[in-house]
Amino acid sequence: MTMDKLSESQRASITKMSDERLQSKLTKAGYKPEILTQFTRSDLMKAMAEMTIEEEERQAAAAAQVDVEDVKEHEEDLQDTEAERMTEIKMAIEESRILLEERRLEMEDRKWRAEMDMREREMVRREHEMERQREKEIMEMERQIEKEKWKWT
Repeated sequence: MTMDKLSESQRASITKMSDERLQSKLTKAGYKPEILTQFTRSDLMKAMAEMTIEEEERQAAAAAQVDVEDVKEHEEDLQDTEAERMTEIKMAIEESRILLEERRLEMEDRKWRAEMDMREREMVRREHEMERQREKEIMEMERQIEKEKWKWT
């Protein structure tokens, strides 16, 4: 679903990347390498897609910031003659800020959810590992008991 938000060329680029390249780029973006090694290819591609979307949103925010600064300069020039127009511009700027803040919060939420998912998967993996170890230990103990029984008979 995340991949659907990308352009065709972005999807193709991510799809063509090797797992090592995806892990490298995600590590540079702040993901922990030990967690990335547990990701499936699909997980790596999804994380890369989210990172690409976040980067585009950051660039849009930076461009919007430049636009905000330009509008503020223009506002000073037209202050006396276009007070009504300036009110509209201020409202548009505020709407832009609100949208950007919403996007930032959504990005933080996605990142948090991804990390929680990774942690949950890690916990499940560890639980399974511990259960397998317990089963091995029980089987070994049962074998030892059987050996002891045969010694005494």
